[in-house]
Parts: sequence; structure tokens; C-alpha cells
Amino acid sequence: MIHCYGCVGGTLTAALFGSTIAMPAPSFKAEAALDCIHKEKCTFIYGTPTMYIDILHHLRSSQHDISSVRRAVMAGAPCPPEVIKRVMTELNARRFFILYGSTEASPVITGTSADEPLDKWIHSVGRPLPHTEVKIVDKENRI
Repeated sequence: MIHCYGCVGGTLTAALFGSTIAMPAPSFKAEAALDCIHKEKCTFIYGTPTMYIDILHHLRSSQHDISSVRRAVMAGAPCPPEVIKRVMTELNARRFFILYGSTEASPVITGTSADEPLDKWIHSVGRPLPHTEVKIVDKENRI
């Protein structure tokens, strides 16, 4: 499987809401991402847990102003709650969303709500999005 949220979900969301997308490099580089957030005053960022871990690592030794960040999305892999909390505090992402899905089923199937208390969603991939059907099965495909 591949991650399509950045290419599909992020691009479509920006188009629907009239937002600007800033793509700082052909492939992910934490320093380039921080430069972009600083220079473009990005308010919404998204990435995988490993991308955020790398950004947090580089942020410690940088002089970047990331105070423009308001929201963040994380998807692509499970993430330790400690990293989520650091993204919310150190990257100023007051509203944080965890998304889950697969490229084959559109990029997003479930998501957390930033309106719920942190302890209710930090260990979750959220609830099914509207107009989405989800079932959980065992190895024998039984509900």
C-alpha cells in the first residue's frame, strides 16, 4: 500500500476550500518543511508519525517561527501518544486529527474529533466518516 492522503486528500481539500498548498521539496525533508512553515506562515500541516518525529527533532536546533500553525493531521501509521502531545504543544497544533484509511477506499475512512477530550481519542483512529460503512472482522472474516 501507499499513502495517498497528501497527494489526493490534501490536494482535494485545498481545492474545495480555496486554500494554498505549499510543497517545500520533491520528497520530505524536515528542514525544508520547517522553512516552508516559517516563510509561508502555514496554518495547517499534515504528515506521518515519522515525518512529525523528524520535524520535532529538527525544531529543537532551529530558529523557525512556527507560531502560524493551528491544525495538524497525522495518518499513515500508529503513533505513540507522547508524539501526538508534542506535536500539539511544540508545533502549536491546537486542533489535531488522526485519520485512518487506505488508498483503495479513498484516502480516509475514519477520523478523530478535536472537539473530544484528548484522553478519549489519543489511542484511537476515530469514528467512521459520514456516508462510510465500516466493519471489524477476525481472521476468518467474521464480525
